[in-house]
Formats: sequence, C-alpha cells, structure tokens
Amino acid sequence: MRKQNISQLFAVADSVVQAVSDSANISVKIRVGFDSDDELYNITETILRAGIRTFICHFRTVKEMYNPPNEPLKRLSELRRILPQNAILIGNGDVSSVSDAFRLCNETGCDGVAVGRAILTDPFLLQKIANNDSEPASDEQRIAFLRAIIESARELNCFTKKWLVKSFVGYARMSFSFHSPIFKKIVANPALWVKKIETGNVF
Repeated sequence: MRKQNISQLFAVADSVVQAVSDSANISVKIRVGFDSDDELYNITETILRAGIRTFICHFRTVKEMYNPPNEPLKRLSELRRILPQNAILIGNGDVSSVSDAFRLCNETGCDGVAVGRAILTDPFLLQKIANNDSEPASDEQRIAFLRAIIESARELNCFTKKWLVKSFVGYARMSFSFHSPIFKKIVANPALWVKKIETGNVF
C-alpha cells in the first residue's frame, strides 16, 4: 500500500474517532491488504494509532477478490498476534456453516465471526452459530422470518406491488429452497401468501 494511502487511511479513521468516539464504539472493516497480505501490519498499526480497537477482517486481499488464498486462517492468526490483548477481532471469509465459524475462531483466536454471502442462502446461519446448532430451520421458523420481513416492509411504508413480486419473493427464496413446495406456491401467488402468513393460516 502506498504511503499516501496509509496517510489517507489515518486521516479518515482519526476524523471518525474524533467526531463520534464519545457517543459510539468505533469498529473498522478491512481486508488483509490491497495487493498483498504483507500490507497488514501497516494497515493495522495505522488504525490502532487512530484509537480504534475493534477490527472486522476478511482474510483475502482486495486483489484476490473471491479467489481462495493459501492458508487464509494464518493471516487472521497473524493479525490476532499483532493486536493488543484488549482489541476485538472478528474474522470474516468463507463462513458458510456452524463448523466453519467454530474452526475460524478456534484456529485464529478471533473473538467472533462475520458472515457474508452465506447469509443470502441461509438467513438463519447467525442464529445457528450463536446456538451451536447445525440443524436446518423448521418451516415454522422460515415462516416467522417472512412474517418479520412483511412487518418491517409495512412499518417502512415500502409494501408495494413491486416490493411484493421482487423483494418478498426474493426473501422467500432465501428462506426456502428453490425446489420447496412452499416457495413454489409463494411465487405463484405472493399476495395470497402474505395474507396467509399475516393471519397465521399457513399450516
């Protein structure tokens, strides 16, 4: 990472800390580097110098995008090593199951995990990790998730026909598998299924 970019990083981090540190805990989401994980130390030292002590770190560099690096968890272990003991480290990268989450924490010393793309196909994953429970969500839990989505849409005044046929069906796809009989029924008549879900007349 160029020296000027490090300077910009410090300027931004320091400005945020100075502006809101009295009223909020500041965290930072980073990757281990832009071009190389060799940049990790300079990035970390710069952020610490600004006074931030909570890190959420993805184990890939920006340049690696979605390509799997060699021994990615060692990168998070190194970050844990160089951070002060009172710093919080949340690990991120390819966590798609309960076992992935526990492996990441156990092998790196991370205090927790952040989930990315996997939440789009399993919106219950964080709950499973918190409960150390790998069992699939029940249909009742899936319907409860959709009920909460509908309630939020109404509260935010975004419950429209467009929301119904796009967003609601998308959330239903997240909750149920594409081949689920319930999902197919929702796609066929989303308005009817909103009514069923809101009145508790699903099963």
